[in-house]
Amino acid sequence: PTVEPLRVDVYQPMTIESFDVTPKQLVRNVVGTLNISWNAPGAIRTRITGLSSFTDAPLETEHGASGALSGISGIPDGPLTLVLVAEDAAGETLDQNISIELIDPICTAREDVSLREGPDDRHQTIATVPAGEAVVIDARDASSGWLRTKITGMMGWARPEAFDCDGNFAIDDLRQEANILPTPTFTPTATSTPSPTL
Repeated sequence: PTVEPLRVDVYQPMTIESFDVTPKQLVRNVVGTLNISWNAPGAIRTRITGLSSFTDAPLETEHGASGALSGISGIPDGPLTLVLVAEDAAGETLDQNISIELIDPICTAREDVSLREGPDDRHQTIATVPAGEAVVIDARDASSGWLRTKITGMMGWARPEAFDCDGNFAIDDLRQEANILPTPTFTPTATSTPSPTL
């Protein structure tokens, strides 16, 4: 009898063995850096989604079964969830996600702090932060000489030295606000001087 050769295909099921993102926590409106690594045995390609809300840097869209992305800088301003999508030769996909916790940059007023309408002493005072009150800082001006916060529904500016800020962020790493009110200019008004009468 003739023995026919038997072909056996061994299929390796795809798994996501690891997917890690560090750090697990970022500060809202502050420059942060992410490092990502993954390993998906059995995958022929992988991709990571969710980074577009964090960074504008051009990133490769497809990767191999395993890899790492280091030093991805961005400024988070909302929820951040990264998803690893792995695909095998048969077109089947697996995914796994990681949510990055966001905390607010907090500063506490050292004394009663006057908030101004814009980042300059010539802007009018619109509110006061009482001494000892903690506020969320959301931006800085170009020189890092002023911080913006929100109190009683209004956005106001104050000098950084008026606050004790927590150690979770550096002022220079805060998002820079570009749409700033122009600095008021005061033009002297002419006053009439009575002419001396003879």
